[in-house]
Amino acid sequence: MKTTISSGKQWVCTFPGCTESSPKTHYNCYSHVWDAHLRHIISFQTIGFKKAPSYKKLPDRKAVRKLCESYMQKLNKNQNYDFNIPNPLVNLNCLILDTKIPLNNCLLESEEVITTNKQQQTTQNLNIQNVDSFSPLVQQFDWNITQNSEQNTLTSIPFIQIELLQNALKRLHVAGEILAENGFLQRSDSKLKTSIKPLTNSLQKLFKLVGVQYNYKEDSTTKYGFIAQEVNKTCPELAPNGTSLDVVGILPIIIESLKEINSYINDTSEIKQQVTITLELVDSIKKYIESTEEKQQTTTQSHKFHFSIGPAVITAPLAVGTTAISIWTIFALPKLPGIWVLLFITSACLWVSFWRTRNEIHKNIKNVKLYWTTNNTACLWCLLFLTLLSVSVSLVMGIVGVIICVCGIIVVGLVIGIARWAPKKYGCTLEIVLTILVAFMVLFFLIIGGMLLAQPGFECYLNGKHAETTILLKQNITMEQLGVNKLPWNCWSDNLLVYGTLPMGISIGHDETPYIYGKVETPFEDTKVDVYVKCVDAIKFYCSTVNFKYEA
Repeated sequence: MKTTISSGKQWVCTFPGCTESSPKTHYNCYSHVWDAHLRHIISFQTIGFKKAPSYKKLPDRKAVRKLCESYMQKLNKNQNYDFNIPNPLVNLNCLILDTKIPLNNCLLESEEVITTNKQQQTTQNLNIQNVDSFSPLVQQFDWNITQNSEQNTLTSIPFIQIELLQNALKRLHVAGEILAENGFLQRSDSKLKTSIKPLTNSLQKLFKLVGVQYNYKEDSTTKYGFIAQEVNKTCPELAPNGTSLDVVGILPIIIESLKEINSYINDTSEIKQQVTITLELVDSIKKYIESTEEKQQTTTQSHKFHFSIGPAVITAPLAVGTTAISIWTIFALPKLPGIWVLLFITSACLWVSFWRTRNEIHKNIKNVKLYWTTNNTACLWCLLFLTLLSVSVSLVMGIVGVIICVCGIIVVGLVIGIARWAPKKYGCTLEIVLTILVAFMVLFFLIIGGMLLAQPGFECYLNGKHAETTILLKQNITMEQLGVNKLPWNCWSDNLLVYGTLPMGISIGHDETPYIYGKVETPFEDTKVDVYVKCVDAIKFYCSTVNFKYEA
């Protein structure tokens, strides 16, 4: 919809990117261009400039108006305009200011100018200058603002500068952030490049680069990047002046570094494959040598083990006798199941040994010639070792007996395992191994004997007391039970033994553990008894001494 322009509102803003297309009065258009656009360019807060006042508060608007007029367009009141579409009068070219206008007096009150000495004062100007460091001509917009105080000094920083590199090539510098919706394109035509060489030692350069997180002064936003001075030491081409950085130039270094890493990985994989093949060949050679040695080596009796407890003429009667004893033990020693198991195992071993050597009976009887080999000694050693294990479990009360058995089995297992491996490597014979086992058997026997005498796995108490105890008894009043503490797991049968005379009416009872209980009906003289508990009819433990006294 087209609208006719009123006589009072004939001005519109033509600042690049401005979306305000409605016409304004002359004053309002000045105010809009300054407050919405030029004011923020001249005094950009994020890099430390002092914010310029609004148009309404300017002490002198003359210089500011000259700046604003470059971005104002007067409309023809006799012409119709459609303000629902973007302003066709907006200048879409880059921002180029071509005036040299001092802004000191128009932006700041006189009392706002702060000086620290006679040579320094607060200045703020807008100018266009030619920079000698660029050729050809460079057009630069430089707002040199030096704000001096006792605590802070800011160097002049150009906010926007356009460098004319060639007739058709310009470069834009912005002292701030640029947002591009569709990204950036960088010219990379090989026809325009010279001295093209591949990068080398990229990985070493990449290791020297240090990524940091930081905040700009007066800006709390955390950012990630590099320090130009540090990059200049490693890659001076990326930070030529030591204050700015070509971040895109780091990408080729990263890409070449990844290629180097990939080549290292491939080289390592090839080396691993070669090592694996070599090890397989070495193992094959070792196996071949071992098989050859085994074929060439004469197998001797000292390196073999054949189960045999002795000559058949001896093992046969021993097997019969041991079997009979095993059956008798079940009835004679019902409280020692460990001994039953031992005797049954011994009987079974004797019968197996006899069966393996049964063909010797006729020969041995005819020639009346006996023999004894290392194999026989080894088998006999096994039976003796089982005997010691059975005694330890049955007669050493508590967990101590089990610990002794486990330790003994582990040691014997290690010795036997070494014996199976050592003969092939060091020529260790069965005689040597058996000598070691016999020595261990003697030590094991002494340890079990010491444990049988000491019985460290259990200590008996009466009502938690091991020392002498005095019990006061009253006539016709039941005494508190004197119970024995929890008995060991292998105390399969127990009896409470009392050495001395208990008062009449006091007796021994048994529940989970034995105890003394009862009540006296007649007065009695003081008496003292020693109390013991007996396990498996063989092991006796002292519990306590009890003094019974009559209390009238």
